Amino acid sequence: MLPSKEIADAIRAAGAPTVAWVRDVAASGAYWAASACDRIVADPMSSVGSIGVISTHLEFSELMKKFGVGYEGFKSGEFKDMGVPFRKISEKERRAIKEHIDKIHDRFVASVAENRGLEKKQIEKLADGRIFLGDEAKSLGLVDRLGGRAEAIRQCEIIGNFKHLMVADIEDFREELLVAMRGFLSSAPKSVGRGAAESVIDWMRSHSGFEAR
Repeated sequence: MLPSKEIADAIRAAGAPTVAWVRDVAASGAYWAASACDRIVADPMSSVGSIGVISTHLEFSELMKKFGVGYEGFKSGEFKDMGVPFRKISEKERRAIKEHIDKIHDRFVASVAENRGLEKKQIEKLADGRIFLGDEAKSLGLVDRLGGRAEAIRQCEIIGNFKHLMVADIEDFREELLVAMRGFLSSAPKSVGRGAAESVIDWMRSHSGFEAR
């Protein structure tokens, strides 16, 4: 879970408005990271949540016994070889592992609650590993808006107070710039360098529609 926490910390420290777009799945650590954003946008069919922690243990001591293979560990502490697959885990070790998982889970829940501005008890009710559809997640406060990429961009524009240039806008901008530059170069061939550059700058400044609102 540490990488997810580090991403969430980096998002909060970015110092700029942030929007998370859930296209397909934002579960477990992915949702932890997304929760740090100012807004979360998900499709009604997106999978969101899975707030929880899991640790698995594979144990094949009986298989080893069948083939006459034994295990003996030399360790400096009682729990140093806890979780090795060569012997059965003890009840004491099982309790220790469960306690460790519960601590991580508690921090996960607390972080999501803080990021989403919700009560910890509210998140605890949802933190049983379940995955919710996007529209369900919205009704539960895990998501802010329903939609796709366009809605995520719209939310960026709203909270960032800027106008996003779509690919079509950029292509139109490039064509207009090329036409303008051809005119500059044909009308002032002897001053191609500085003259053309100054003209392009003036032209771009005159097109305020491409500037941030």
